Amino acid sequence: MTMAHSGQAQFREVRTKKGKRQFQLEIMGMIFMMLPSDMALGWCPKFRTIVDDFDRNRRKFPKEALAAWVKLTELGVPAGQLSEETY
Repeated sequence: MTMAHSGQAQFREVRTKKGKRQFQLEIMGMIFMMLPSDMALGWCPKFRTIVDDFDRNRRKFPKEALAAWVKLTELGVPAGQLSEETY
């Protein structure tokens, strides 16, 4: 299965040895990997709008990411919202 946005190279869906799903793109002999959560940023129209906004306003992302990180580290995450994944 391949995934692409219009006019872009296609990512190929692969499985790791442990069965985990990921997507790979080969460009000039180099392989780039993305997780399904990364790909969802382009697939979901709501997320895509945000991604496109940050793409048009490159200085906006670091500022907003820093504000979110500070909020997360200063206020913490409510119990039960984080889960552990076993590999």
